[in-house]
This record gives sequence, C-alpha cells and structure tokens, in this order.
Amino acid sequence: MPQLIKNFLGALLVSVTALSYAQDAATTAVPASTTETPDSRPDGDLLSRCRKPEYPMVALRNAFQGNSVIGLNIDESGKIEGVNILKSSGWRILDDTVSSTIMGCQLVATAPNKKMTKIVAYKWSYNGAIEYQPELIPESCAESELVRFASDKERGRGIVVGAYISDIGMPGRFSLEWGSGKPELDRASVELVKTCKFKAASRDQKKLSAPVSLRLFPKNPVQ
Repeated sequence: MPQLIKNFLGALLVSVTALSYAQDAATTAVPASTTETPDSRPDGDLLSRCRKPEYPMVALRNAFQGNSVIGLNIDESGKIEGVNILKSSGWRILDDTVSSTIMGCQLVATAPNKKMTKIVAYKWSYNGAIEYQPELIPESCAESELVRFASDKERGRGIVVGAYISDIGMPGRFSLEWGSGKPELDRASVELVKTCKFKAASRDQKKLSAPVSLRLFPKNPVQ
C-alpha cells in the first residue's frame, strides 16, 4: 500500500488508481473557525446556514489540502454579497470552490438592516491525507532580488506557488496558484521555488511524493 500511495501522488490527473482513492475520501470541507470583525454581530451558527463545499475531484486526485481564509461582505438582508480570499489554502481550486459555494448564502434568518463583514476559515482535508507535509529548507533557496517567502504570521494572500515534491525532496510540476498581476514578480516567485530543496513528506516513517504550496511577497511592496 505505501508504494501504491507513492505512485498515486506522483501520477497525472487521469490515473485510475487516483480516481478510486478519491472516491473513498471525504467530500466536504469542514468549517475551521469564524472570526468576528468589530462591526459584525456575533452568530455562532453562521456557517451551518450555508451549503458546504464539495471537495473538487481534481483536488482529491492531486492530494491538495489546506485552509482557505475568506472575508465576507454581507448586505443589509444578511446575505453574502461579496467574498475575498484573505489567505489561500495554497490551491486556487479549493479557494474558488469555497467562494462560489457560499456566495449568496443567507446567513441570518432576521435581516440585520446594516452591512457587515466577517472572516471565515474552511479546512480542506480528507480521509487518508498525508500526515507530514513537505517542508521547505529555507537555507537551500537562492536569493531573489524581487520576492521573498512570507512568514506564517504575515497577512495577505500574496503570490502563491504550488509544486510537487519528490520523495528525495526535489520540487517539480510548478503552478502559479495566485499571481500578483505583475508578470515579473510572478515569474520570479516560481523561479525562486525551483531553486529550493525540501524535507519530503512522510507517512509511517516512509518518504512520499506530495504537493506543497508556498506564499511569497515582493521585496519592494510598491513594485
């Protein structure tokens, strides 16, 4: 079984083995937390009023997981009229799925008669998810003149780059999940990730190939 999982994680999207694995996985995202902003009204049952996003099959076949942190703009009737990705799960398909699913959701039974904002987080995970994800070795990366890696404490979506990390810690199959709108910064972000090495993912003390995503910011914020 460990060898099968390893092959599945390194396979392309059309893999029959991957499809079978995905059907056994959990198919919904789990509400992780709700953070109230000063002008919003406390509502502990907020997320239960919205339809839960279904795990995209493409994301399951590629073993994507993470937390999507989303800002909600709520109208006077209590309905979501706008969403913003404040911090990506690391995979755009997961972020977009949450956003499209909850857009227009009626959050409250009684209209608040004022606009509100809230922040919600959705945790994407599934049965059989890899326990230990690939880990960046920062000192292995080259220096970039344009971009840098973000710390976990920094706010903002930033530039998000995805990659598959082999069982020997080498990155490949790169993707720009969220761009900056500036091609030179986006290219520099992907190129920086290409120079790095990683600690490989593992399960039961065995190393596996697995996806990872990294968030970056411009070194010069005004660029």
